[in-house]
Amino acid sequence: MPKTPYRIKRAEHPVELQGAVAAEQTAWRESLAPLVPAELLQERTSEDFVEIRLHEWALASQEGTWFWVLLDSRDGRVVGVAHAVPRRELDGPVLLELAGIHLTDEVKGSGAAGRLLEMTIGDMACYAWVPQGADRAVRFLERNGFVADGAVRPSPEYGIDELRLVRREAE
Repeated sequence: MPKTPYRIKRAEHPVELQGAVAAEQTAWRESLAPLVPAELLQERTSEDFVEIRLHEWALASQEGTWFWVLLDSRDGRVVGVAHAVPRRELDGPVLLELAGIHLTDEVKGSGAAGRLLEMTIGDMACYAWVPQGADRAVRFLERNGFVADGAVRPSPEYGIDELRLVRREAE
């Protein structure tokens, strides 16, 4: 397997969380532009929203959420981020939710996403909400054992519907 110039580590410093938020914002612009209303995407990537997100993630990190960042070893930039949390819905199908996995376009196809997912959730049962129309994200999760369970909800962040994919524990 060819070696990639990316490494994964737990975000432990505010600068790493800043980079994680920036990577999420870049990934949103690159991946969601065809799916999300332009005004909403602009709002969700504005400086004000970025500041709010950074404070949310800093608080979550202090409360025990581990944010995993994908770093470009060549220049130290954060080019991906993922984190999982205990299920946020009473009727969640399993106990763990993949709250987000976002990679910038330059990383896609390198194999780093699979390694980031593994670091974030290991082989645990987990579910994720994915924007409807984000076919590449759905295919990625399916390759990693997730299956759409038919649940759909309006996205609280994207203004479009989201599909739920679930990975159950091995029998």
